[in-house]
Amino acid sequence: MANFTFTIDTENPEDVRLVEAFLELMHPDQDDDVVRETMPTSVVADESVDADAIAWQMVDTLYGRFGSKSREYVLTAAQVAKRDGSFTLESLAKEIGVTREIVRRWRYGLGRSLKRIKRDMPTAPPLFTGNWDGKRQVYTMQPEVRDAILARYA
Repeated sequence: MANFTFTIDTENPEDVRLVEAFLELMHPDQDDDVVRETMPTSVVADESVDADAIAWQMVDTLYGRFGSKSREYVLTAAQVAKRDGSFTLESLAKEIGVTREIVRRWRYGLGRSLKRIKRDMPTAPPLFTGNWDGKRQVYTMQPEVRDAILARYA
């Protein structure tokens, strides 16, 4: 058996996700709190802060967790939501220039970051909300979230 040494940059979202994934594989029965002692934690929302400020905190926290691909997809989703009022995985894929399957996998992968945001910032608004139209999910963004994304990610 070979030994390996890894250097982890806690400021790099990909490194943080790699460590989280490794710890989850090694300790599947433990929740995300395993890494809280050694990894930077998200900002906890102050309930006395207005909705715009909470949205900014949430978007800023996600920005720190996301890699360049997720930042691009979230920015594009916000741009499409502003222009069209909503988006689907298909419309987002077309806008970005990738397949629906790639966007679907990206959306699925957001779950871990969004779960942590919900836990750390229970008053934060959702990144986006999906509603079933009979054929597919149609996603919308609250204006304060969309505007924070457009300002932060642009």
